[in-house]
Amino acid sequence: MKILLSAYACEPLKGSEPTAGWKWAYELSKRGHDVHIITRSNNKSAINQYLKKEKSSLKINFFYYDLPSFFLKIKKKFKCVNLYYFLWQVCILNICKKLDENFKFDIIHHITFGGLRHFSILGELEANTIIGPLGGAETSPFWLRKHIGFKGAIHDTFRDIVNSALLIDPFFLRSLKKCTKLIFTTKAGLRYCQNIDNSKVYVCPIIGLSEEEYPSKRVSAEKQKNILFAGRHLPWKGMKIGIEAFNISLKKDPYLKLTILGSGQETKYWRKIVNKYQINSNVNWIPWLSKSDYEKIFQEHGIFIFPSLHDSGGFVVLDALKNGLPVICFDLGGPADTVNNLSGKVIKTVNKDYKLLLNNFSNAINHLASDLKSWESLSIGAQKRARDFSMANVVNRIYN
Repeated sequence: MKILLSAYACEPLKGSEPTAGWKWAYELSKRGHDVHIITRSNNKSAINQYLKKEKSSLKINFFYYDLPSFFLKIKKKFKCVNLYYFLWQVCILNICKKLDENFKFDIIHHITFGGLRHFSILGELEANTIIGPLGGAETSPFWLRKHIGFKGAIHDTFRDIVNSALLIDPFFLRSLKKCTKLIFTTKAGLRYCQNIDNSKVYVCPIIGLSEEEYPSKRVSAEKQKNILFAGRHLPWKGMKIGIEAFNISLKKDPYLKLTILGSGQETKYWRKIVNKYQINSNVNWIPWLSKSDYEKIFQEHGIFIFPSLHDSGGFVVLDALKNGLPVICFDLGGPADTVNNLSGKVIKTVNKDYKLLLNNFSNAINHLASDLKSWESLSIGAQKRARDFSMANVVNRIYN
């Protein structure tokens, strides 16, 4: 098939959205499809360097476009990424139309940005158009918001208002109706499909693991008491809750160690909580690492905690699973769909009892850190579960 991918973010080895754009292109090309990509001009250098270094035989045709330099300066100065992205989408519409007239694409697929609030208008081309996977429909339980801090509660409430406004946004709703296939990262997106033919709606992760990303070995049981969190330090990532649960776990097992990897606006706040409980000697802080060091850090830990309240996917969860780290997360968003009872512990949030929630989370930590048989079983199950989320399996859900 001839496929045109719209991937505003598309870079190899970058992570997050850029990796999503790149991996879909790579997997589709690997299958022998004639893949074309339209992406931003600032991605060109990284793409060319990678292709040259890897001596890749991939047959992908790249089209690069950026708005005039004036808009780039405005974007950088005022940090108005959303406005720039929207204008970019509008401008590439005519470019994609001309490309379609020239190449006669079988499919035109919008990949990135993969979010509700960054929707695509490519359905206007009247072609066989796929949009998604789109994340961002997930929401945090209202009762839990006061437990992630004031800023986090305000952010999530405002986010809900913006998402609800999409239900009456004519441009957004038109974009959903005009496409041939519509993909959401989780079932939370289905609330936007009340007037849409269900046969064209799919649920699929935005990203999976490439074959070369699976490690040759599983983490050692000697690391059983070493606990890891990795991610941006944002209120809704839930590590205020994670630290409080870890503090309770320490009372039962003082040999536990927690590593908090990453950085962000909440770092200072989370450090204050660690200081408050006087558990500094049991908590290690590591800023962002290089790609190689990031991969190694998982082999130095035995349990992964991810108390996020509304992640669409949480790619770090897959990184943990592929290394054999059982994952402890909430029954919220993408992580709850990724982790099953054979690969970790999913903590329920429906009881609306914060003390019970903390105890359940801490008990899960203590159980995995002390019961070798359970840890071994879930560690093996974690690597098996990661195989379900290979990039090949992800793409198969849509291109079958």
